[in-house]
Amino acid sequence: MKRNDSDGKTFTLFSPGDYLEKILWEYQRLKKIDAGELPGYLYQTVNCLSDIWHMCDWVYAATNQGMKPTRNGLRSFRETIRTQDRNLSIAREIADAHKHSRVDSAPDPDITTGYVLGPGPLRKAPTSWFILDGEKWLKPEEVVESGIRFWIDYLSRHGLLAETPLEQIYSSKKSLL
Repeated sequence: MKRNDSDGKTFTLFSPGDYLEKILWEYQRLKKIDAGELPGYLYQTVNCLSDIWHMCDWVYAATNQGMKPTRNGLRSFRETIRTQDRNLSIAREIADAHKHSRVDSAPDPDITTGYVLGPGPLRKAPTSWFILDGEKWLKPEEVVESGIRFWIDYLSRHGLLAETPLEQIYSSKKSLL
């Protein structure tokens, strides 16, 4: 993806490989936050899962030479991705719910989020956050890790793993001053 394909609105992210680096950076931040550190832990979890889901847009744009996506083409691509890894469906549900305050399009009733309260006398602070997928309890970090592994493998298989070289990102020709 060239700079003009992003309309100059993505700072230094120009390719799926660049966006993957952002996801990895966000994930490193998540790993450093204790699950009891609120609201930071939850905000960072949502950031990671949202980025994992939005990688669909970056990949679709890159494979279509930056052309504006057709509504059905992007929708079909997203559906294909969701069927390849259940954790991408989870990421989609959480990303859409946080962006739009709910999931309007084909919500999956098996996917929910929650917490288990600790044994303390006031029981105010949750000690464990989880994602419930049917009857399966998942740690948020595990869903993030699975999504990252999926995209690394996908980008690698499709020749999209390369990042934009720093000399292109920070070229004096691109400086606004």
